[in-house]
Formats: sequence, structure tokens, C-alpha cells
Amino acid sequence: MSSTEPLDLLVLGATGYTAYICTEHITKTFPSTLSWGIAGRSMKSLEELSQRLKAINPDRIQPQLVVLDLKGGDLIRIVRQTRVIINGVGP
Repeated sequence: MSSTEPLDLLVLGATGYTAYICTEHITKTFPSTLSWGIAGRSMKSLEELSQRLKAINPDRIQPQLVVLDLKGGDLIRIVRQTRVIINGVGP
């Protein structure tokens, strides 16, 4: 897991279809000061998603990118640092 600051909200599995819809909604409608992050297995995919979200709302604070290994202890550590987690992890 990459190091993270405490977050208000984190979207797990952010690069999947359903979670992407959530991130798009967050980008368009949530307060621009929201401390948030997107999490997944691939930094490259997270960076690409972050760029797409930036194009939607360039004034928003960009999400923190979090690479997680869900089989290790990463999930426990990130849960302790996050107020709300949206689980978009799927098959």
C-alpha cells in the first residue's frame, strides 16, 4: 500500500465500471474540498482514471491514488485512516 493521508472517502476498485460511475458522480457533485482517494491494484490504471476525473472537474482536489493488496494487511490500515469506504470491487 502506498502511504496515505487520512481521507474522508475512498473508492475501492475504482477502475471498474460501477466504481467509475461513483467516482464520476463524486467529481461532479461532491464539495470540491473533499479529501478523497481512489484505490485499486494498478497504479497505471489509477493514474489514467485520475486524469479522466481531472478533465471532468479541474477545480476539484484530485483524489489520492492508493494501490492496495487486498490479501495482505493493507485493507485494515486504510480502513483505519478513512471515514467512508465505497466498495466497488467485483469479479
